[in-house]
Amino acid sequence: MMKNNISNIVINIQTLFDRAGLSLPFSVDPQLEITGIADNSRSVAQGNIFVAIRGTNTDSHQYIGDAVARGAALIIAETAPSDTTVPVILFDDTRSILGKIAHAWYDNPTRGMIVVGVTGTNGKTTSVHLLESVLKTAGYNTGVIGTIEYRFANEHIKADNTTPGAIALAKLFGQMKEAGVNAVAMEVSSHAIDQKRIDGIAFDACLFTNLTQDHLDYHGTMKTYADAKYQLFSRLLPQAQKIGKITSAVFNIDDETGCDFFKKYPGEKSSFAIDNPLAKLRPSAIEANANGMRFDITSLPIHIETFLVGRFNIYNILGVIEVALRLGISLEVIAQGIHNQKTVHGRFEPVPTNLPFTVLVDYSHTPDALQRALENARVLTQGKLIVVFGCGGDRDKTKRPIMGHIAAALADSVIITNDNPRTEPPESIAEAIREGVQQVRPDMEDACTVIDRRAAIAKAIELAHVGDIVLIAGKGHEDYQIIGTVIHPFDDRLVAAEYLKAREEAEVSH
Repeated sequence: MMKNNISNIVINIQTLFDRAGLSLPFSVDPQLEITGIADNSRSVAQGNIFVAIRGTNTDSHQYIGDAVARGAALIIAETAPSDTTVPVILFDDTRSILGKIAHAWYDNPTRGMIVVGVTGTNGKTTSVHLLESVLKTAGYNTGVIGTIEYRFANEHIKADNTTPGAIALAKLFGQMKEAGVNAVAMEVSSHAIDQKRIDGIAFDACLFTNLTQDHLDYHGTMKTYADAKYQLFSRLLPQAQKIGKITSAVFNIDDETGCDFFKKYPGEKSSFAIDNPLAKLRPSAIEANANGMRFDITSLPIHIETFLVGRFNIYNILGVIEVALRLGISLEVIAQGIHNQKTVHGRFEPVPTNLPFTVLVDYSHTPDALQRALENARVLTQGKLIVVFGCGGDRDKTKRPIMGHIAAALADSVIITNDNPRTEPPESIAEAIREGVQQVRPDMEDACTVIDRRAAIAKAIELAHVGDIVLIAGKGHEDYQIIGTVIHPFDDRLVAAEYLKAREEAEVSH
């Protein structure tokens, strides 16, 4: 018996393993009916497969007994349990197997659609939004998976993670296929690659934006971080090739890691850069102001006009152009698709105001991203540059003084504040940032700490004058703040708009 609708699937184990490209042991009844897949024993239902995973903090092999008690019909594990009443299939790497059988459960939806994966420290979200716009302009029914949301047809699902877990991700692709989606642009985080959440996805193209310091609390070293990113190209693209897809890899070779990846990747590949003369795509005749940019491509008869601003967005656009070319999209459609993308939420996003200065909200929460945002804001400002930012708690502590140093070196005024402190004391995070500030400004003139983020934003807007730019950095699109273990509503854009309106009204009344 097989029921194929998304919400109510029952598949025999032989069919599932055939779809996943796995061999079923003779000891397992090929007609065994499976009703679902779970990697958490508490979510196991009658007839499910339970996949035991060795995690960072817990090993779910210890919960096999609980999964069986809840009705698991089959166990997939790396080591055999001491005693169980249901069949057990052993694999060396159950993380990878989970992704493959999860996608097989939904009949491998990505094999019948275009899937582009974008990875890198910065630029993933903007690149994915640009890709979506180009693909839509080319006539595709698109889906997006990323930091802000998961989006397709009329569905908008708030993102819990940049890249969902393996089972949730497979289900999402299944829903997209059912809704008629035939092209998906997705952000791929280093965590998702390392944890093999994306195994089972048949990628057509993968884009590398850059690699700068981030997530060292998880990866430990920049080398380990880079190695995780490279797996998208070295491991996932060959998997797609095995099932018949023609794949491409696109690299930013102004980035040192991107250049290394480009040199060692053996498959079909291409490159882009602003400075490196060896790149296939490079911009020329760049014109930019606060309202957008225009430029040409040295090797192509294409003229780009965009509402996006900043050197970092030239990189994002170049990568998208090359991916789109690899997908067979025409230059005219590519240019129009890029022009159609107005802004990206929380990415150098202006907050509307009638006051004679500019307020920008940006997600720059890494040293490199903050530096790029400040450098681009500096080019645009006619007055002073004021930055408000903090660093997340329970995350990489080494970047805090670095970001303080960058802010003090590039901004005229620095306001250190809360980001998502989580379980760390906000004052200790601010003090670490202040150490970097003091390297540049020992006397702390034009630099202060205002722990309350709302008050910090208010102070920045109060300080701003004609021609100034206020950059509120670190949280971007986020509409929450995590203090302790409690998630509080908080949106930089709304808070800034509130204080801008109050100042407008106050100035009118005077």
